[in-house]
Amino acid sequence: MRNKTKSISVQFDTKIANQVTLNREKLKPIVEAIILCGKQNIALRGHRDDAKYYDEAGFNPGNLQAILNYLATCGRNELFNDFLMKGPKRATYRSKTTQNELIIFAVM
Repeated sequence: MRNKTKSISVQFDTKIANQVTLNREKLKPIVEAIILCGKQNIALRGHRDDAKYYDEAGFNPGNLQAILNYLATCGRNELFNDFLMKGPKRATYRSKTTQNELIIFAVM
């Protein structure tokens, strides 16, 4: 009885809540960069806005991608830096579809 463990449902809810918090921290710099582009009235996207061009030299991936890359290289937010530079390439939340969804969600 000394080593009481929480019920499975409580453990599961705690794990989900932690994952939601982590995902929000990953998305926060992306949303802030989108808001910055909107306030400055600058375009989000460049000539080539496909994921395969994000990290290649010589291509202009767009203002949003440049801002996000700059934020990652500054290293102030280690979670975002690791997520953007070392995370899965298919789940970076930087696609034009995700940008549109975040903008629509912000307007609502």
